[in-house]
This record gives sequence, C-alpha cells and structure tokens, in this order.
Amino acid sequence: MKKFTLIPILASAFLTLSGASALSAQEAKVKRADTLRRELTVMTEDEVTLGTRQPRDLSFVVPVPSVTAVRHAYLDTPIPFTLRPGVAPLGALAAPRGGFERSQQRGYVYLSGGLSFGMKAGAGLRLVSSKTDSWDIFGRYLWTRSDIKVTPAASQKAREDAWLLGTSYQHHFDEATLGLKLTAGQHAYNYYGLGLTRPLLGVPLGSIVPGPELRRRSTLVSFAARYATEEDFTEDWLYEFGAKVDYTSSSSIQEANTTLASPREWLPELSADLSYRLGSTSRLGAMGAWSLGSLSSTVPFLYGFPEKRSSSTRMILTGVPYFLTEDVSGDLGWRALAGLRVLTGNDHHNAHLFLFPKIDAKLRVGSAFDLRLETDAQLLRHTLHRIADEAPYLDHEAFVGRYERLYDAKLSLGGTIGGAFSIEAFGRYADHKGAVEFRPVPLLHPDGMPATASYMMPITFRPYYVDYREQNLGLELAYNHRGLFTASLRGVYARYQTAQQFLARPSFTLESLVELHLLPELRLRAGYDFATAIKSYDPEGEIVPLSQLHHLHADAVYSLTKKLSLTAELRTPLSVRETRWYGYLPQPMLLQAGLQLTF
Repeated sequence: MKKFTLIPILASAFLTLSGASALSAQEAKVKRADTLRRELTVMTEDEVTLGTRQPRDLSFVVPVPSVTAVRHAYLDTPIPFTLRPGVAPLGALAAPRGGFERSQQRGYVYLSGGLSFGMKAGAGLRLVSSKTDSWDIFGRYLWTRSDIKVTPAASQKAREDAWLLGTSYQHHFDEATLGLKLTAGQHAYNYYGLGLTRPLLGVPLGSIVPGPELRRRSTLVSFAARYATEEDFTEDWLYEFGAKVDYTSSSSIQEANTTLASPREWLPELSADLSYRLGSTSRLGAMGAWSLGSLSSTVPFLYGFPEKRSSSTRMILTGVPYFLTEDVSGDLGWRALAGLRVLTGNDHHNAHLFLFPKIDAKLRVGSAFDLRLETDAQLLRHTLHRIADEAPYLDHEAFVGRYERLYDAKLSLGGTIGGAFSIEAFGRYADHKGAVEFRPVPLLHPDGMPATASYMMPITFRPYYVDYREQNLGLELAYNHRGLFTASLRGVYARYQTAQQFLARPSFTLESLVELHLLPELRLRAGYDFATAIKSYDPEGEIVPLSQLHHLHADAVYSLTKKLSLTAELRTPLSVRETRWYGYLPQPMLLQAGLQLTF
C-alpha cells in the first residue's frame, strides 16, 4: 500500500512531471475490489523470448472526455496541424497500417506516392525496450500538389507541405509510470479558393488577372509529461499529475516573401487527479486543470476580439471534487462518478464562473447490456495551433478570441448479441454559448494594382459568435465475424435551436467502414462518409447553400514477406461543389501506392 507521506513529495513534482489530462484517470476501467491475486510458476525447457513492440507515435495517450458538437471531416481543408494518426482525408501522416500494431519489430519505414501529385514518408525506431524503460523516435513528412478547377476556364494549384519529428520515453517505477514526449513540426499550405473582384465604380471592366497568392506557415513545438499510478481500486491512494507546454508561431505570407502577420502563442497546462479509497467499493477524489494562453502578433487583430489588440492573455481554471463507487454482483455491475464541475476563465468578452454537475454513471447487466449517463461542462479555447483544423483559411487580421461555454448531457443504451454484433443508441442535449462561426471576407482590389482590372483573390474568413441549443439522436452498429470481416455504421441526427439565420453544421452525418482480412497476407479496408448540406455566407453577405458531403476512402496492405509490404490508398470526394468553405472546392482524388518495411 502507498503511504500518505508520499503525497507531499509527489505534489512537489507536479509542475515538472505529468501528462496531458486530469480527466482521463477515471475513464479507464478500474479493477474490482475483490480481485484475487495468484502466482503461477511455469516449468519448461523452451527458450522464452520477450518481443519488442514497434515504436508508436503516442507512447502514452490520455483520453479527454469531449462534449463538442458534431463535426465532420471535409476534403476542402488541409491535414490537421498536429499530424494525428487516423483515417482522414489526404491521410494525416499516419503510422503504417496492416497489422503493425501487433508487430514485434522495433522499427519501421514507409514511403508512398501517386496521384494527385503527393508523397508521404515516415520512419520510427524503438531505441530502448526493456521491462522498465522504452524510448521511441519517429518522423513524418507529407507533400502534395493538386490542380483544382476554380472556374471552367481556370485552375488553381493547392499546395501543402508538412513534417513532424518526435521522441517519447516511458519509465515504470514500482508504483507509478513516468511518460515524456517531445514533438516539433511545421505545416504550410496555400489559400487556393479564389473569388472575382469587381472594378471600382465608374471604371470600365478590363482584363481578369490572378491576384497575389496567400499562404500560411505554422510551426509547433510541444512537450508533455505524465506521472501516474496504475488504476487499481484496492490501493489507498491513486494519483496522476500532468504538465504540457505548446509553442506555436504562424505566418501569413503574400506572394513570395511579404509577411502580413506573424502571431505566436505560448500555452502551458497543468493537471492533477488524486483519490483516496474509502472502502472496498468507493473512493473520494478531486481533479483539476489550469491553462494559460499568451498570444501576441506583429499586427493588431481587428476581428474576433471586442476591440483591436496585438496581445492577449487568457486563463482557464477548473476543478471537480468527486465521489466514485463501483461494484459487481453476479451479472449486475455498476460504476458511478458524481462530482461538481467548477469553471472560471477570462476571454476579454466575458468573465466566466459557473458550476455544473459532472456525472458518469454506468449500469451493466451481464455482458450484453449497458446503460450510461454522462453530464459535464467546459470552456473551449481556440488556439493558434488548431487553426488548420477549425479555420484553415482565417484572415490574417482575425483570431477566435472568445471561449465557447458548453453544457452537455448524454444518455446511451448499448448491447451485444451473440458476441459478434453490437448496438448502441444515444440521445444528447447540449447548450452552446459563444460558439464560433465563420463568414468570407468581402473581396477588395489589391493595393497598388491597376483599378481597371478584376482580380482572382484568395478568399479568407472572419469569425462571429452564436448561441444555440442542440439535440442529437444517434445509432452505432458493429459486426465482427471471427476477425475475418468487420463492419461498422454510425449515424447521428442533430436538431438546432438558435436566433441566428442559420448554423453551418450538418443535420445528419453517416460514417461506415468495412474491413476484410480473409487472407493472412492481405488486409482491405473501405469506408463511406456522408453529411447533409450546410449554408454559408458569400463575400457579399448573401446566404448560399453548399453541397452535400460524399466521401469514399479505402486502404490495402499486402505482405510480401514478414517485414516488407505493399500499400495502396484511395481518397476521393463525390461532391463537385463546396462542402464546408465557400469558394474552396473539394480536393481531387488521391490514389497512392507504396512500400512499408519493419526491421
């Protein structure tokens, strides 16, 4: 058992040792209080060798409960700046696929290329692999050049370059684990959506010429640490401490080398979670987090803040005292966390201070029936390094300077049939205050250019804020046939209530995925995504409908040997008009082939 005298020592290490989120500690399934502990000695003449897993980008992942509104992946945005693994349009510099999670190799290299004029490359190596220590290094690179028809007679080149380098380290102490991670990367892309300007009043229309090109280049350096005990309900004390620091610099560049703005942001975060065992089935604890965003720019931000400013410091502080209990009796099992969320912060628009119940209660009947209730609240901060995700074509004089206050409640019912088929239905209610929307900027003649011509100018966007209520109904289905065939389907219907003219959010989304592994050396995966059409403003302020989202994606991996594999990747939109951002047509079909090697 851990001694209480350890706690002050660990609290002093709080500022330097820890991970990304305090909320995650209670998300993992805890062990039963009546867990039996046994020892087994195996006598054999066979040599026992311990395999080493291949290095992964994320040596430790702390899941953070998210209650954000339904978002969808569109093909008219660059890859996420964080270069997260996943099945995303244009691929997000993901780790190799094809069963590599189960590989016992210590390193990997992959390279692929094809249409439309793109290339992906990556490598990783586990330098240290022992019972107590692991040390990984990894790198990613992406390059794309796509031709997009902006008008029937003209095309525009969509350019994107990204790279990421990182290292992660883990050490297992007797009672806790220390995790460290350091990453550095850069992401650059151009504003390929163009709009036609009008000549000045009274000036006859002359020629139509290309306007100055606009690009954005961002650099991110991130360090995270986590120090935590393993989840064990029988231990007296459980704790988790975390720290993270992000530094982001961004530049909006016009033509070859004219820098319009160069904002930068520091974002330190601290978190903690501490609980004490009251009895065999209950614990008392508290979790909290603090973050401070320090933003500065070479030119003032004219849009997004209540007044013009070139610097901003914004803080968020949250805490949750909670009571946790869990018990299993025969086929009946339940787990419940009940606490009170306390949130405060200042975003220059409003001073926030509010309380909201945090509940996570789950009832399980055998292995086939689950009922779960979740409630929570949060302040959503829009940061500089997330711009490529949420607003890639933001105007250089704009920033999302307001927090979104979100209250959320979700009730879900799930079950398993025959051990192969699972179903989950859920209903959700959310109240959003100060959510961000974007509208295109009116197009103006570029400075210093002849007024007799019209120009094809890059379309940029500025934020505005809305309040709305949201109700969701969702259904998730999954089927697994002996690991040879898996299929999943997820549909979500959303209803919005707002005083605004419209919300740029789909009312229905659908995601489907099928995976085949009929042959040991071949793995196939294909999916289809759909979202109903949304509305947008045009540069003149008129409301225009955009197109529905239809997106097909597929992957294939064929193992030539135990270490060498062929890969193929397909991403293609079925929509020919804008689906998310006015003036930005979906990027063309991506078809790539490559090789991946483990060693």
